[in-house]
Amino acid sequence: MKKIILTIIVFALSSSKIYAQWNQIGPNYGSSNNPTPIINNICTASDTIYAVNNVFGIHYSTNLGVTWCETGLLNGNYVSVAASRGVILIGKDAIYRSTDKGETWNGIPSSGGIQTLALKDNIALCGRSVGFFISTDAGLSWANPIVTGNFTASAISGTVCLAGSTSGLYRSTNYSSFPLALSKTVNSLTVNSNTVYCCSTTGLDISTDQGLTWNTTSMTMNTNSLAFYNGNLYCISGVGIYKSTNGGVNWNLNYTAAANLKTINSASNGLIALGENATYSSTNDGASWTQTAFHFMQSYTAYKTSTALYTSTNNFGVYRTTNNGANWINPTNGLDFWSIRSFTQSGSILFAGMNNVGVYNSTDDGLSWNALGLSGNTVFAMNTTGLTLLAGTKDNGIFYSTTNGLSWAQTNVNSGTIYSIYSNGVRLFAGGTAAGINISTTGGTSWSTVSFPSVPLGSFAHINNFIFAGGGAGIFYSTNNGDSWAQTPFAYPYVNALAVSGNYLFAGTEKNGIFVSSNNGATWTNINRNLGTRLSISRMLVSGNDLYISTYTNSLIQAPISNLVGVQNTGNSDIPSSFNLKQNYPNPFNPNTVISYRLSVAGDVSLKVYDLAGNEVAALVNEKQNAGSYSVTFDAGKYNLSSGVYFYKLNAGGFEDTKRMVLVK
Repeated sequence: MKKIILTIIVFALSSSKIYAQWNQIGPNYGSSNNPTPIINNICTASDTIYAVNNVFGIHYSTNLGVTWCETGLLNGNYVSVAASRGVILIGKDAIYRSTDKGETWNGIPSSGGIQTLALKDNIALCGRSVGFFISTDAGLSWANPIVTGNFTASAISGTVCLAGSTSGLYRSTNYSSFPLALSKTVNSLTVNSNTVYCCSTTGLDISTDQGLTWNTTSMTMNTNSLAFYNGNLYCISGVGIYKSTNGGVNWNLNYTAAANLKTINSASNGLIALGENATYSSTNDGASWTQTAFHFMQSYTAYKTSTALYTSTNNFGVYRTTNNGANWINPTNGLDFWSIRSFTQSGSILFAGMNNVGVYNSTDDGLSWNALGLSGNTVFAMNTTGLTLLAGTKDNGIFYSTTNGLSWAQTNVNSGTIYSIYSNGVRLFAGGTAAGINISTTGGTSWSTVSFPSVPLGSFAHINNFIFAGGGAGIFYSTNNGDSWAQTPFAYPYVNALAVSGNYLFAGTEKNGIFVSSNNGATWTNINRNLGTRLSISRMLVSGNDLYISTYTNSLIQAPISNLVGVQNTGNSDIPSSFNLKQNYPNPFNPNTVISYRLSVAGDVSLKVYDLAGNEVAALVNEKQNAGSYSVTFDAGKYNLSSGVYFYKLNAGGFEDTKRMVLVK
C-alpha cells in the first residue's frame, strides 16, 4: 500500500542564517572592590581589533570592542601587539607569532622586556627596555640590537623604520643605523602614508617626509596616542579625546572618558579608544562615543533566582546582579572563597559548591554566605530532589543530605569525579570520569550503573522521552529512560553543557562554541554568531526567554532564545554543493525517527521506505523540490509496523542512495 504519510519540513536551521547576537553581560576578572584592568594594548587590521591582556592572552573584535572573540591563546600576560597581512605578533617576556588568525602560536626566542611591536609586510620592529630590534621576515627571526635604550614606541613608514624612546625618536632607512631624528620623550608613533605623528610628553609633532623633518603643533599637552580617520586627527591626553579637522593646526575637546585613556586606534569601521576598564568607540567621526565595559572572566557556572542572577570565577567567589549584568557585586569579597562550580536551591536557601572547601549556603538570596559542610571536597555538581540535597564531588563520588546540608552521607557512588547530576522527573542521572552512567530511582540515596562508553560526561538534558548526555565524545541519547544509550550525529567532542527550551536542544563545547538542534539532535547549527568561530563553554542556563552561558574567558553571555532559533531564508548562498542522504536519527527508533537529506539542484524527489522483502511501506516524498536541506519525521506507529529492519531510499536528480534503519518496540 502506497501512502504519503507526513508533512515535509524544510530544516531551516541547517539551510538558513540564524540572526542571533550575543551580549557579554558578565563581570570583569577580579573582585568587585578592586577590578583588574584586562586589556593592555590594541592594534587594528582592517575592521579587526586585536587586544592583549594580562590574564587571558589575546582576543579580537570586529565590532569595535562591543564583543570580544577567543583565539587559540587564552592565557598569559602580554603588553604589545601588531598585525599585518595575516601575521599577528604579541609579546612581553617573549614574542609569539600566529599566521592562522590566532588559532595557533609559535614562540620566537627573546630575552624579554618587550614594550612595543610594529609590523608591516615583512618588516617587524620590537622595542625593549634594553634596545631596539628589527626583523625582515615578519618576525620569524630578529637581528641583534640596532640601538640601545629604553624603547616604548615603534612605527614603519614605507621602508623607513622609526623607534621612540625616553631619550628621543630614532630613524633608519637601512635597517642597521638609527640616527636621532627628534629629541622628545616619545609616548607613541602613528603613520599615515608618508606622514608620521609623534605623541610625546610635550605634545604632538608632525613629519610629512617619513620622520626626516618635524613641525610642532598647537597640541602641547602630554599626548599618549593618535589615530587618523576619515581625514581627521584624534589624539588622547588624560581622560580627553581631542579632534582636529585641519591636520593638527587646531584642536577641540571631542569627548571626556570616565578614566584615563591608554591608546586610540582607527579601524575600517570606526574609532576605538582604550581605557582602564572600558573601551570607547565611535562610528560617526567622533560625533558620539559608546563606552563598553570589559567582560573577561572564567565563568564556571550560572544560576538565577526570582530576584538575582549569579555567576562565579576562579578565586573570587560569587558575583550577583539584579539588573541582568548592568552592575555586579561580589558579596563574597574578602571571604575565603574559591571557585564556585555549582548552584542549587531548596526553598529559600541557596547552595553553592566550590573548589576544595565544600558547600556554602545563603538564606538572604546570595547577599551573605556561610560554610555548610563537605569541607575539603571540590563540589562540581549540585541538585535538589524533594527534601534531598545532592552533591557530586571530585574523586569522592556523590553525597546526599536530608537536613539542608547540616549533615551529609556518602552514597554507594563513593569514588570518581561527578560533573553533573540531573533529573528528568522520573529518574536521576549522574556522570563524570568513571565508566557508565549512574541512575537513581530513590531520590539520590542509592544508585545503579548502566553501561556507557568510557568517556567523561559533563551534562544532561531531556526533551519528552529523549534523554541526552554530553561529554568528551560528543552527545549520546536514550529513549528508554537511560537503560541504553546511542550516539547522536553531533560532530564535536568535549560537550560541557546542555540546555533545553521547548523542542530546542542547545549544546556548549570546548573550542567550537554553541550549537542548536530542533529535531532531537539529528542535525545541528552553530550559533556562535558575533563571538567568532572559537568559543569554549562551561555551563548553560535557560531562564524564561533567555539563554545564559558561562564561558572560559568571555565571562557570562546572554541572548534571547527567540533570536537564537529564529530563521530567515537566505537563497542560493546556502544551497548544498552535492546531494546527500543522511543516516536516520535516532536509530534504532520507536516509533519516530528523522531522515535528513540535501539537494544540490531542484527537481523531482522520491523518498520511500521498504521492508526486508522489498515491499514499499511508505512514500515520504513524491514531488518536485527546490535545492536545499530537508528533514522528514517518519512515524512508524501510524502503519502498525513490527520490530525489524527497514530501508529508506532517496531518488533525486539522478542521485540514488539507500540506508538501513531498525525499529525496536
